[in-house]
Amino acid sequence: MILRAALQHAVREDELPRNVARNVELSMGTKCEIEPLIAAEGRRLLTAARDN
Repeated sequence: MILRAALQHAVREDELPRNVARNVELSMGTKCEIEPLIAAEGRRLLTAARDN
């Protein structure tokens, strides 16, 4: 979807003659539940990433 939007913008700006992604069918994919980190996991993550 992002690529399609970017190509459409390029067409509007006359950078491309047409949007080749316009004819591609998009599947919605599979949704998965996101489980947020618990506080202890978040602290461990931040500690591990501190020097990076």
